[in-house]
Amino acid sequence: MVLAALVLLAGLYFSRKTHFCQRRCLALSLRALGQGGEAGVSPLEALGAALSGTMGVGTLLAVGTALRLGGPGALVWMWAGGFLGMAVKYGETYLCLRHRAPSPGGAGREAAGPMAVLQGACRRPGWARAYAFFCLCACLFSIGNMSQARALSTVLQANTALPPLACAGLLLAALLPLACLGPARLGRLCGVVFPAVALLFACGCLLCLWRCRQALPGVLAAVLAEGLSPRAFLSGSGWAALRYGVSRGVFSNEAGLGTSAMAHALAGARDPKAQAGLGMAEVFLNTHLLCTLAALVLLCAPGGLQDQDGARLALNAFGAVLGRPGRLLVSGMVVFFGLSTMPVWLLYGRRAAAFLLPRAPARPLAAGFGGLYLLCAFLGALAGTELLWRAADLLNLGLCVPNLYMLFLRREEIAASLEREGKGRRGARGRG
Repeated sequence: MVLAALVLLAGLYFSRKTHFCQRRCLALSLRALGQGGEAGVSPLEALGAALSGTMGVGTLLAVGTALRLGGPGALVWMWAGGFLGMAVKYGETYLCLRHRAPSPGGAGREAAGPMAVLQGACRRPGWARAYAFFCLCACLFSIGNMSQARALSTVLQANTALPPLACAGLLLAALLPLACLGPARLGRLCGVVFPAVALLFACGCLLCLWRCRQALPGVLAAVLAEGLSPRAFLSGSGWAALRYGVSRGVFSNEAGLGTSAMAHALAGARDPKAQAGLGMAEVFLNTHLLCTLAALVLLCAPGGLQDQDGARLALNAFGAVLGRPGRLLVSGMVVFFGLSTMPVWLLYGRRAAAFLLPRAPARPLAAGFGGLYLLCAFLGALAGTELLWRAADLLNLGLCVPNLYMLFLRREEIAASLEREGKGRRGARGRG
């Protein structure tokens, strides 16, 4: 509940502070698409990498868990948290691109992310180290590794007769070549492949909703009633919807955590505002489009919200509507989203490790951390789901607090960036 309250309050504050920068999302995003990027990574490819890092299994696993624990009304609060989180995402992306700096470790080890802003622009080295520590832990033990590995293992076990150890071994074999990709190659790969797979997933969801179209009006009515009615809050179900809708939404879109800004920093920073607009678009595409489609399928499918983890819930829901092709679609999406998220989070973890150990040799540090990451992925494939969710909530809170503190310290800078934008537009209209 603390994480949900922090994200909502920060979203409200920065929405007001920036005069609802969400309305400029489209214009800023279109401007970013015309820019080039450093190291061959375009802004669109950086967006693909950021979406790969945020989507993961959260599109299905987090959505299913939010609906199972918070009821249909959790979807309303995922929407609300996503909308307000767009303002937070703008601020963290803008700051991280504007204040990129070379790492003390030497050439090629760029410091980009909330830890770099906290140490440089904010002059809070203790907070910077705290953020890097929690980023490292989340990368190894939670949202960036074990949670993804557990969902992948669940899907493999559901579709094959393989034991858990064999599924964990297959996961390592698939992850190893992806873990060897550098930032530029990873960004280009995600920028090309991710849009096609996301489009395929959206088409599968729309097909399911078309087949369940008679149930859709009742589901939408239940979503609004259980998420917003005073009676739901008096009975306690409304508070559960708020808590799990916002917290699981943060698990999926990472608004307030500051992590995806490191993926956006792969692109050129000639206009940080424009790339920050793509950061807002990232939240919209994640939460308001793909997560919404997945949630509606889960609510409309026969069988209801059974007491299962998110991956099995999605498998059963899509299977009930589309049969075996539906189960194969979910399996393929979970595998792709999980395997695309984990290398991106490995990049985040390596940057956090390089920040915490600036004097360590770059290549041995990257190789050693990569080996530790693969070991945690193997263990995560065998871990319990509830334990991983508790770790995710705790570590997300650890990321959120320093990141929001950074935004608060630089709040005037964030607001001024958009005020200059507004004055520029008014001046151009006046000259016209």
